[in-house]
Amino acid sequence: MAAFTDMTNQFLVRTTLWSRQIKELLLDELNAMKFVRVIQDFPDGYTLNIPSIGEAETADFNENQAVKYNQMDTGNFQFSFDQYKYTANAISEKFKRDSYYSSDVISAFVPRQHRALMEAVETRIFAVANSGQTASNPNTINTADHRWVGHGTSQGSRRMGGHQA
Repeated sequence: MAAFTDMTNQFLVRTTLWSRQIKELLLDELNAMKFVRVIQDFPDGYTLNIPSIGEAETADFNENQAVKYNQMDTGNFQFSFDQYKYTANAISEKFKRDSYYSSDVISAFVPRQHRALMEAVETRIFAVANSGQTASNPNTINTADHRWVGHGTSQGSRRMGGHQA
């Protein structure tokens, strides 16, 4: 009985396939950007100052008791720009003429360059955040814990909350 097999029909089966979808659909999501605010109103210069007003405080009081007025703290965050990043790509005239992917490659330049820069920014954000962390340190600011630390043992009681020395 004659049958279609790989041996008898090797020229009817494609051995290599090329997808029109590029693997960029599988890129990881950038997560660090939700932890920062990107400054849009910086026209020129090398230093940016952002004034800061502290948080309001609450206090308990009794009826007919004088209320104490608290002054809010003020400050200034200063950022100096002295680090620069870039990305650049090239394509040959021969590739533009000969490759059926040339239009895809050319149209991918801007989004790929943007992605590369944003990955560098994300790496820097996480590096700066991790460099300020110390094990078992509650990161106390103005007497308030700014880091959650787990307490307890595998056999005993457990609690999650501000660090207790």
